[in-house]
Amino acid sequence: MRHRPHAATVKTTGATLALALAAVLLTSCSAADGSGSDSAEGQIKQVTQDYITAVNMGRMTEVSTLICSRLASTVQGGGEDLPESAKKAQINSFDAITVNGDSATAHVTVSVIDDAATPAQSVEMLFVNEDGWKLCQ
Repeated sequence: MRHRPHAATVKTTGATLALALAAVLLTSCSAADGSGSDSAEGQIKQVTQDYITAVNMGRMTEVSTLICSRLASTVQGGGEDLPESAKKAQINSFDAITVNGDSATAHVTVSVIDDAATPAQSVEMLFVNEDGWKLCQ
């Protein structure tokens, strides 16, 4: 007589397999649409967010690591940290990220947090890949 697994075991195993398959599919879809953090687009989004956060916090030493070598000498304050900004920027959206080899552009909509009087602005940001994507505007 052949042993048949208990019904609860079959259901648990089936649910585990379904979750594993869903995780694989979600990871594949994320990478395929360029939104994964390992993709150029994902890295560009991350460096932009890191840049905005560093500027908001006055961390100019961090800013200098997020911008291209051509701009590094232009960092305000000579690379020393500044007081935290009174008005903080936020990213509203990324539109049309275009990667062309080691250069890229992204249209980014930014606004000032808690300042309805200042309208959001869409800006084109330039990036270069210098051992990782850097803002180079």
